[in-house]
Amino acid sequence: MKQWKITAVECLDAFFIRLTWEQGQENLIDLEPHIRAFKTLAPLRNPEEFCQACVGEWGWHLEWPCGADISSDTLRRLALEQSQTMMTPTSIKEWRRGLGLSLTQAAHVLGLSRRMVSYYESGEKKIPKYVALACLGASTEMQANG
Repeated sequence: MKQWKITAVECLDAFFIRLTWEQGQENLIDLEPHIRAFKTLAPLRNPEEFCQACVGEWGWHLEWPCGADISSDTLRRLALEQSQTMMTPTSIKEWRRGLGLSLTQAAHVLGLSRRMVSYYESGEKKIPKYVALACLGASTEMQANG
């Protein structure tokens, strides 16, 4: 498994950060939903505190003077989810149609509601990495059995 170490962080307005990874890749990440979801990150709701982010020792996390921290694994997952590098609305629709599945059938295969698959296809909701991986696994399984 590839390890993602952080080499630099830049705090931007509205709870966005720009991370630079050891591999040279950069990601813009919106941390507001994550900060609002977890009580342990509540001090970061203060913009002055949020802007004090720094790379933790060895690059495995971001840390703040208030004691809050977020691991590089979590930040990498958020970056992938927000950039939709795993799967786009067009690619999930192509995946479904390529297998000849209706929305209802695709939902059943993925263990999701029909409405959620529709949200992903319309771009109304971002497609999480686990859904993209489920599509890949379902394709592999259906092709092997089909």
